[in-house]
Amino acid sequence: MDLSEIRRNNQLEFLNSGAELQIGNVKDLPLPLEVVRNINVDSPYVKKCLSSGLTAIVYQIEVDGKQYAVKKVRDNILVKNTDGQTSFLNELQRRKDFELFRENNKIIDNGINKTIYGSLLHGVIVTDWINGNHIDVYNRNILRNMFQLLNQIHFCGIFEWDLCPGNIMLDAKENVILFDFGYSYKFNPLKMYHSNGKENPLFHSIERFETRAFMQYLLDFEKKNGHEMSIELFRIEKEEAVNAYNDRLVWLKQNDADADIIETFLHIIETWENALLSDKNLEELYDLERFRSYVLDIYDDISGESCTPGTIILIDEVISLINDKHDFLRENDAYLWEDKKADKQQLLKKFTEMLQKAKDLQVKK
Repeated sequence: MDLSEIRRNNQLEFLNSGAELQIGNVKDLPLPLEVVRNINVDSPYVKKCLSSGLTAIVYQIEVDGKQYAVKKVRDNILVKNTDGQTSFLNELQRRKDFELFRENNKIIDNGINKTIYGSLLHGVIVTDWINGNHIDVYNRNILRNMFQLLNQIHFCGIFEWDLCPGNIMLDAKENVILFDFGYSYKFNPLKMYHSNGKENPLFHSIERFETRAFMQYLLDFEKKNGHEMSIELFRIEKEEAVNAYNDRLVWLKQNDADADIIETFLHIIETWENALLSDKNLEELYDLERFRSYVLDIYDDISGESCTPGTIILIDEVISLINDKHDFLRENDAYLWEDKKADKQQLLKKFTEMLQKAKDLQVKK
């Protein structure tokens, strides 16, 4: 049994036990707990309802002139795999962990919104409302802040798998704020690549950001602004990624990380640095990394039965890349897992079938 399976079994066991998990003090709530538990779109305190989340609904409420976020777990969670079904429990656990690091870590304190109160049995998490916006435009400063926060989360021994656009906010000073931790898990960063141990080193913090958010952003950005500007933004992202992982490498060495962990990050940095040496190298890395990101995102959506119109767009892009650049993708080991053994026609057939599956699995909210 691998680490992810052990974790899932432990989470299900905890849920089935009926045990409570609380954060904060119920006395700090802006309203009585019974009122918070029963908040809905028609409640007098509600200013906004954000129902796009697949595992929970968030309400913006106002009490005595102050705004709060009330997150309520869905009665019917729309992500059908075990990680989706246990994500609310997981978020409470991670929020409890982050509170331990907040006092002595300014980046964590600024970048992780504080929990006022949370309860598993009552199915609510209450925080201050974040005065910010989702990221519409990425620049060097935002990317630098993003990667500094990811480093600190990594150093705290927490791996965030779901850095999707809906989970990332930006305040007026371009500080990046994360607030959804349903797919964050504990791990030992000195001995593990991520929460699944040393299985699949292709997963790491910046890859998660690229796969879940940035590569899709670049896809839209290129359609609006052209390929040249998209590549230039990719170059900036890679420059900041190199800087961040060089800092991570220093920390890993200072804290006596396993040699293979250090070697893996050295390899990642060297790959990025080599891409930055020439336009040709950068173009090739762009194709390889966007292909990887699209495929991983598609697999996630199909697995969780949580497909959206965006899933269909990504599958169309993957089919185009296989049609146009199959030999290049094969030569550079871009195909993952069982796809490594498939020929071009088999791959095209597979993703064409996945396209239909994605259409059938569109989430109905």
